[in-house]
Amino acid sequence: MKPGGNGSATISTNLQTNNQGAGSTQPTTYPNPSWTSTSGTVATDVDGVYNVFANQTFPTIASPTVQSGQFTVSSMLTVAASQPIAGSVVPRGQTTTISVAVSTVSGPDTSATVYANTPSNGRVFLPEIGVGVYSVNYPVSYSDSLGSWTIIAQASDNQKNSGASSPVTVTIVKNDLIVYSLSTYNSKGSPTTNFSPGDTIYASFKIRYSSSSSSSELTSGQYYVSLRNPSGALVANMTASYDPLLSAFYTSTGYPISNFESGGNWNVVISANSLDDGNGNTGPVLSVSVPVQIVTSPLTYWPFVVAGIVAVLGGIVTVKRFDTSLEGFQHLEQMMGGPLPRGASILLLGLLPAELSQQTSTVCTMYSRIRRFRLLHPRQCRVASSPLVQC
Repeated sequence: MKPGGNGSATISTNLQTNNQGAGSTQPTTYPNPSWTSTSGTVATDVDGVYNVFANQTFPTIASPTVQSGQFTVSSMLTVAASQPIAGSVVPRGQTTTISVAVSTVSGPDTSATVYANTPSNGRVFLPEIGVGVYSVNYPVSYSDSLGSWTIIAQASDNQKNSGASSPVTVTIVKNDLIVYSLSTYNSKGSPTTNFSPGDTIYASFKIRYSSSSSSSELTSGQYYVSLRNPSGALVANMTASYDPLLSAFYTSTGYPISNFESGGNWNVVISANSLDDGNGNTGPVLSVSVPVQIVTSPLTYWPFVVAGIVAVLGGIVTVKRFDTSLEGFQHLEQMMGGPLPRGASILLLGLLPAELSQQTSTVCTMYSRIRRFRLLHPRQCRVASSPLVQC
């Protein structure tokens, strides 16, 4: 008799006994064609406990049931996977749908417990979304292992039926990092792309995964931002870390512009694939840059050039040794009442040759006052081959 009154069947067999009434029947199996159905089908097509009764039919006795027994039928569940499709590619940060249909020999199983393995060999349970259909959207994390992910769904029910799906293999790939909102600031915190000597360049930017959700923002790690001059040469690498107040990565140290930097178009650059979140997700695919203009004024360095030129021109003065001088120094000697003392030095810087004699007379006039107190041995006045008049 089948479970729940779903059918019954009978079979007749002879019992051979000896003179003492002892004997046995030949073994029989169920189901087989020798069984006769009284209701339902002759098959183990219903899960559950089957009851077996051995009745004596001849000679007739008051209690015909001489023996009884039971056996349990638990079918292998059929688990058919429909998603994902084998060979598909799943990027980190994306979701993939796992769907299976579960059935027994008698039809869809609506009481099964179904789960599938995750990339890290954990379990994700599939709720029933239809008659015998179980499904879940699994979010592949940014740290799930890269490469092949073989998915097998397991099902079981309260009748101790169980089954598993055929393996479905997909490939997990990295999620690219995208850099955006790259901008530059000065030391006042104002966004700008124009800088001058004395200013400091700061950079700010944001990073997200290629999935477009706002929760995919990267908020940890330290990354380099390159500064390149007009010739493309690397000038400095600035380190950026995440600033929660700005909700962005920021180079807190910056790069100071000196007076000797070359002017023109510079670039703040985040090189291709220079970022890594620590799980193998890298980016950006292409370099990201923002141009900045370094404006240098000639006044910042021309004073030094002019001073050097004047110093050289002022030193091109040649005179003869002892008791002779250039024209113009005679006035100096007349004002002092004789030649200047040996060893005395007067520094004249930045004088053009045309102005030298006039300025020398003025300075030596001042010296004549000192001479009254320091009358030394015979004097000699000469101009050295540098912007220095020695008396």
